[in-house]
Amino acid sequence: MKSKTVGVRCVPWGVLLSHWNLNIRKNQRDEDGLAVILGADITPREHLDEVAEELIPAKGRTKLPPVISVEMLEDTFKGIVLSFDGAVETSTRQGSCGCILWELPGWKILDEQGFILEDVIVNDAEYCGLLNCLTVARVRGVRGLVAVGDSRIVIQQV
Repeated sequence: MKSKTVGVRCVPWGVLLSHWNLNIRKNQRDEDGLAVILGADITPREHLDEVAEELIPAKGRTKLPPVISVEMLEDTFKGIVLSFDGAVETSTRQGSCGCILWELPGWKILDEQGFILEDVIVNDAEYCGLLNCLTVARVRGVRGLVAVGDSRIVIQQV
């Protein structure tokens, strides 16, 4: 082996591979982070997320929106809360969605709607729940509201 950078930990591999001619070259471009993975030691469990974060290509990263839940609203909050959800039986592609408009404080229900959906996927059902509730809010003249749902995709994209 001619490489000057081969360390002690690579010697056993070199012995195993000595039956073949090896040409070891420094990797100049590593889009997948493979060199990082191969050169890494065992990472303690508590640092795995940090290491994985460095391996994700910057192009594919999206900034996560702040998580908003009803529990985060102050006790003194006065306004409208829109809550939506959707679900689908994936084998039949039949689903439903629902939405509720609440007025706080007091949790007064202003409107609630449910819809049966055909030939949809889960994201379609979630979007349908949000869009139908926004339509109800617009018809009622609501100008500002807090939207709460369990669909990360819908929340990120809206």
